[in-house]
Amino acid sequence: MAKYKRLFLIILIVSSFGYGMIPTFYQHNKFLLTSPGTMGVGLYGYDNPALLTYLHQFDLAFIWSDLMGNWNDFNEWSFFTAIPNLGFSINHQQIPTGSINSYNFSLAIGSKRQSLGVGYEWTKTDTVILDKSNIWKLGLLTRPSKHLSIGLVSSFTGSGKVREVYFDIGFRPMGNEKITFFTDWAIHNKINLKDSPWSTGLVIEPLPGIRITTRYFHNRSITTG
Repeated sequence: MAKYKRLFLIILIVSSFGYGMIPTFYQHNKFLLTSPGTMGVGLYGYDNPALLTYLHQFDLAFIWSDLMGNWNDFNEWSFFTAIPNLGFSINHQQIPTGSINSYNFSLAIGSKRQSLGVGYEWTKTDTVILDKSNIWKLGLLTRPSKHLSIGLVSSFTGSGKVREVYFDIGFRPMGNEKITFFTDWAIHNKINLKDSPWSTGLVIEPLPGIRITTRYFHNRSITTG
């Protein structure tokens, strides 16, 4: 019985990666509460490497999830750190058959109005069935005015084939981060265009550093934070 349970868990985890061993953008960035280019510096270049031009000092973040077990098991966590124009992250998943560790290195150039970034991600795992291809990411970000931001992320397989293109738009009607509307859309090379995932949402910042977010996805799921 335990053998079949373990096999079921492996199939479930493989399925969660979606199309092939490389997850889609939304699966890859499940810790995001908004579109990457909408707010601040996102996940320090892990989501869109071009965001690193907005970082003005050393910073770091640690995030964990209880999806793979209890909240204090630390079976799934991510560590992000960066300095201006340079970022690094580690993502860890512990599963019944072993562990999966993904590492991401990002670099950006440009200004706060327009920036360009490139990222490289590689995976180490002791479970062959979950071995994933390495990923290159090219990110663009433009914030032509205090009311608007536009982001673009293209990801490529190790062989150079485009696997996904992701767009996001943020609109700040008051010209600041008090209220921000955002929407995004991902086009994956193995998903029909009409079935491509998207999301839209709202961010309210009543006090500096206090942000309330809500996000609606194409599959009718909702996240809040």
